[in-house]
Amino acid sequence: MDGLSRTTEAKSAETLAGECRAGSEAAFAELVGRFRQNLQAFLHRLTGNRQDAEDLVQETFMQAFRQIGRYDQRHAFKAWLFTIGRNLAVSRLRRRRHEPVFMAPDALPDVPEPSAAPGGALMAGEAWKCLREEMARLPSGQREALWLFHAEEMPAREIALVLGKSALGVRVLLFRARRSLARRLSLQPAFAQAAATGAAEGAEPGNRVRERSSL
Repeated sequence: MDGLSRTTEAKSAETLAGECRAGSEAAFAELVGRFRQNLQAFLHRLTGNRQDAEDLVQETFMQAFRQIGRYDQRHAFKAWLFTIGRNLAVSRLRRRRHEPVFMAPDALPDVPEPSAAPGGALMAGEAWKCLREEMARLPSGQREALWLFHAEEMPAREIALVLGKSALGVRVLLFRARRSLARRLSLQPAFAQAAATGAAEGAEPGNRVRERSSL
């Protein structure tokens, strides 16, 4: 890797967006490389269609490039980009007279999933299966907020930008989702066993449904 590539990778997305606004094509190429895969996974879950997601990723980056002058660096670039993508996806779905429904994990098994459960606990085997099944029972909006918070590591204020809600509204979605998951998973032996294993290894399973400090 040459020195220029290493320097570009070390820069924040917000810095790269500023350079793109000043005319740097290399900076924009780096932004595409950083966010394409995650954006596509998000849009695939939102549309339920791989080809639509791929098309929307292209549209999103083209629109972001054209509108980079409007980007407000007080917000995370990633949240701004996902907002554009989500708005394009919702518009496309509604033109087809469909309402957006954020797919549950089992609905699209080929889409990459986060490796951690809510709160950061690593999940595997039956415990992860239980979590996926219970997430499928949550309302679409709660699943979407959870995905953005845990898979994309966005704080509530950035999720609010993407979803077009208030930060308080996002906190309510996350709270209700976690409360429902905690109640249901407490009845699942596989998940309880995973929590006990984590506790034996020095984890703190009782804290896994807390709001992050970044909220």
